[in-house]
Amino acid sequence: MTDDIDTLDLLWQRIATIRSLYFDAKSTSATGWTGRGKGQVIVSQPSDDALGFEESGLFTPGRGEPFVFHNVYRWTRNADTSPLIQLEHLRFGVNHPVLLFDLAPETPTLWRSVAPHVCDKDYYSLRLDIEPDHLRLTWIIKGPAKAESLVYRYES
Repeated sequence: MTDDIDTLDLLWQRIATIRSLYFDAKSTSATGWTGRGKGQVIVSQPSDDALGFEESGLFTPGRGEPFVFHNVYRWTRNADTSPLIQLEHLRFGVNHPVLLFDLAPETPTLWRSVAPHVCDKDYYSLRLDIEPDHLRLTWIIKGPAKAESLVYRYES
């Protein structure tokens, strides 16, 4: 358990220092969700075991006009159980979170979703890599009408 706690502490410290994001979206489906985004991240700590993560910025699609994006997430850690981190989307507010993933470490610098997040007929999975100077989150979305990947780079 000590190794998992050290791994958890490493990730937790890195999440707490994030200030900016960049991402590439690629789609081979009709959604056309292809382009690049960049923005800022405001991290808050509503409790010892939770971090708020508010993203905002500009997405520039491969075709079309750029548009503003905004997302709010909550990271929750639990050193007593595995998986050790939970990621929720707060699109309906802090009292009505949407659970996206339970994440567990494969190595000290690689975390993966324990199970896919199911939304209608689409399946979402997440890989989180702790790099020396950033966090990389890779989202894979598969479904009857979707085949997408989003690679985020979060920096301090």
